[in-house]
Amino acid sequence: MITDRVQKDDIRYALTQLMSFFDKEVDDRLWKFWWAVLKRLPYDNCMRALREYLAEGKYAPRPANIVEIAKRYPVPDVDKGNLYNPAVHQTDCDPTVARAWMWFISMSSADSALFKDGLFSDKKVDDNTQQKYLQIVNAEAKRLNAPDSIPDEYKLIEIWG
Repeated sequence: MITDRVQKDDIRYALTQLMSFFDKEVDDRLWKFWWAVLKRLPYDNCMRALREYLAEGKYAPRPANIVEIAKRYPVPDVDKGNLYNPAVHQTDCDPTVARAWMWFISMSSADSALFKDGLFSDKKVDDNTQQKYLQIVNAEAKRLNAPDSIPDEYKLIEIWG
């Protein structure tokens, strides 16, 4: 788990550089979303994953892509207890928007052990709520100019055209 301010700044810089390669910007709001996931990774594994994604990825990364790469490498003993345990996080993000993104990440990353057995495994929602959440994440991705954060099969025509 990353707690050092310098390491946090290093990761933000690395992510910003990686995303700029794909012509994407990391504004403060998008950074908060990324940081909620990346801060649970060991620093060295996170930095390595950000570097390696450039060689592996065809499109701008999603947090799950970086987590999957980071999990390939040994976890330092000091971090093993905290690797994917959710931390108390305060944000100015609307709680409904946050829940919608958490549901979407869980649903769209179903193959990831992090989401099957970890952070979001208990997040079940009914069909009406799923539709509402899908609308929210599409609208937010459009507003943030982050079309790659929504795979094509989940993009809504009424939002993306």
